[in-house]
Amino acid sequence: MATENSRTVLVPSLDDLQKINQCYNLKCTLDDLSIYQEIMKGPVEDYNFVENFLLPPVEILGDRTYLYPLTEDNEYLAWYVKCNINAKKDGKLAGKKIAIKDNTAVANIPMMNGSKVLEGYIPEYDAVIVQRILNEGGIIIGKTTCEDLCFSGASYMTTYGPVRNPNNTEYSAGGSSSGSGVVVATGEADMATGGDQGGSIRIPASCCGIVGLKPTHGLIPYTGAIPIVPVIDHVGPMTKNVADCAIFLEVLAGYDTGIDYRQSPFAPVYEYSKLIYPLVVPKKKINVAILEEGLDLCDKDVKETFNQSISWLKQSEFLNIKTVSLPLHKEAYRLMVPLFFDGVFGSMIDGCGYGTGFAGVQSESLVKKMKEGYSEHLSETSHNIKTIVLLSNFIKEKYGPYYYAKASSLVVHMQQLYNDILQDNDVIIMPTLTNLPCKLPLKDTPTKDIIAKSLDMIKNTSIFDGTGHPALSLNCGFFGGLPVGLMIVGKHFDEVSVLNAAAIFEAIFVQNL
Repeated sequence: MATENSRTVLVPSLDDLQKINQCYNLKCTLDDLSIYQEIMKGPVEDYNFVENFLLPPVEILGDRTYLYPLTEDNEYLAWYVKCNINAKKDGKLAGKKIAIKDNTAVANIPMMNGSKVLEGYIPEYDAVIVQRILNEGGIIIGKTTCEDLCFSGASYMTTYGPVRNPNNTEYSAGGSSSGSGVVVATGEADMATGGDQGGSIRIPASCCGIVGLKPTHGLIPYTGAIPIVPVIDHVGPMTKNVADCAIFLEVLAGYDTGIDYRQSPFAPVYEYSKLIYPLVVPKKKINVAILEEGLDLCDKDVKETFNQSISWLKQSEFLNIKTVSLPLHKEAYRLMVPLFFDGVFGSMIDGCGYGTGFAGVQSESLVKKMKEGYSEHLSETSHNIKTIVLLSNFIKEKYGPYYYAKASSLVVHMQQLYNDILQDNDVIIMPTLTNLPCKLPLKDTPTKDIIAKSLDMIKNTSIFDGTGHPALSLNCGFFGGLPVGLMIVGKHFDEVSVLNAAAIFEAIFVQNL
């Protein structure tokens, strides 16, 4: 075996190479391996050069002290850690209390991502969106609880107990941005950030009765948030109302000079808050398409509430509402499963947050902590994470990346089908969730049910992470005291139309609810 020396990376021994030779059936002779070993000394030196290359320190704005909230001050378990960071007194967010989902780095403030894997990690850097919030006068008041590695749509897969729905504490607050949904709904924060790979902004927005926007893929830089699968990674705003969502989006959106490869330098960014109702009154009717299959998937309670809200919308002079059909939508969420399972394992677990083939700024401290955390705490992760590890490894060994590749191509096909509908319509609408928030599990709830309930609400939400369309959830009513969300989907980079429709809908709902 290789022996320790002053370098970080060691030249592999012949024993090391022989094991790899056998594993991959390379059929190399011992002489071959000796030659390859000699050649490897050059690349190994390059690895060590990379290790010893130091980047200049990054400026950290504002006071970075923090505390963990006492139980009596954390009624819904929505807060992971509290702080008070205020770098500037003026700007678009001046005086606004902002909560950050705990999948996003705030320098010198702990980041756990809901998981034992990362417990104790304190990043030395701010995410790009955190920098933008502070530069516009936002006051960061804490980080919110999220699900274990963000792989759950409920609010009970986090490490230290369930996040409770403020509308009824026996029910889920939705996930994985659970805490963000709660602190906005209760007024503890004016705005919060969320992350969304399968619906994790829109699900808690629906469950808690607030506004949550998953923007077009790449509109908001993801740099500094923990990657799950780069092609479906989104961060976005969660707010009490549409006007706040628009102003928050203005701050968060925009190209970050190539730091995040998900972004395009040509993506349009607007002053959204100045382009929507009531500041701008539509000169012609907005064409709204109700997706029939998005409603067909829903439980009776959700259908009833959604249909009542549609009856109110149909009275508006600004809206032209019709129903459209896309039969494949009923099965579209199933196309996302290989992207979730294979992608999560390859990027977030096996790749320790990134994997290879990922450009842009990456956190070496995060990679190091995740590798250590998986070695020591993978057995303490949620049922969902263990299921991913087991199934993804089986698929990888049996079939390689075949299903990931095929699912990816099918998602592109679905993208075009939604685009076809949007050619003749400004937005598509449907219920955000197919069912009401679920009850939090009891101690004797079967494991199978716990897992199923944590993922069964994504049938309408998840496909739009794959297609990249902007999608916003807005409260449209209540059933049995629990909120029901209406989802608005728009063309790529047409957040203006999505927000404008949402603002008109909101004004109508406020009058009727």
